[in-house]
Formats: sequence, structure tokens, C-alpha cells
Amino acid sequence: MLVDPPPDWEPRIVEALPGVRILRVGHVSAACERVPTTWPLAIVVTEGQYAPDAARLADVASGVGAELVVAAAGEAVDVLVPRVAVAVFAAEERRSRKL
Repeated sequence: MLVDPPPDWEPRIVEALPGVRILRVGHVSAACERVPTTWPLAIVVTEGQYAPDAARLADVASGVGAELVVAAAGEAVDVLVPRVAVAVFAAEERRSRKL
């Protein structure tokens, strides 16, 4: 799940994670509403968006076993994409062990 991503995030993440469904939401409140029904593997948000609702977003992410990836202000997409991939694989692994 991408929370109000910059334009260059989505195509690069889709390319790096073929077959993983990418959901885009406009803000943290929308993410918090959708997480319980969509069960994303990872939630990617910028630190500026995350800070005001950190506890709430962390709680809903934890509730479904999603990894939370908080991108630093100005973080290069080349740095972010591998972090997202690791988060997705970690969440998949954790969920598979719980089955």
C-alpha cells in the first residue's frame, strides 16, 4: 500500500515486485481504514505523513502483519525500492509461518 506516493514510486515498486498488488491511497486516514480489509504486505509512507498518525498506522499495520516502511524526506527511490521489497518478503514469510 502506497500512501500518497510521489509519481516515481509506484512504477519502480511495481517493476521490482511483479505479481504483488499495489494499492494507492491518498492519505494516512484512508490507509488506516483500508488496511483491515485489504491486508497489505507493506505500507509505504513518507515520514512527514507518518508522524501525525504514527501510533494509529503502526497499530493497524501490526494488526494484519504488515511491514511499515517510512521513507525519509527526499529519500531516493533507488534506496526505497529495495527496502520495500525486503518488507514485502518479510511479511510474506511471517504470514506463511502462521498458516
